[in-house]
Amino acid sequence: MNEFSHFFFHLQLKHVRADDDDVTHTLTCLFLQAHGSPGAFWESEQESLLFVIEMKSERVQLSKEQQDLKVALERQATVNQKLSQEKEQLMFKLRHRDSCPTIHLPPMVQELAPR
Repeated sequence: MNEFSHFFFHLQLKHVRADDDDVTHTLTCLFLQAHGSPGAFWESEQESLLFVIEMKSERVQLSKEQQDLKVALERQATVNQKLSQEKEQLMFKLRHRDSCPTIHLPPMVQELAPR
């Protein structure tokens, strides 16, 4: 609404000398002239809000999935680190089994280790 129509709108309101029903009717007519049907407006607003809600829901879902993946990745990294340490210990024991007879290899490793 430009400044002139805004001023004219307020001027019309000041000159309304009827009961509340007439004022309400006049205001409704002026609103419809200025903005069109409120049904279309609210329908458009509702569509916009639903779109925003859907996007935020997707963002929350993605955030939860990202958090779950981060936790799974941290667990996997811990398992990988333990396996790597275990492998290093076994490799050390294999390399030094002849020079240090007190090193005991697990039975499975003894079977696999060439002499």
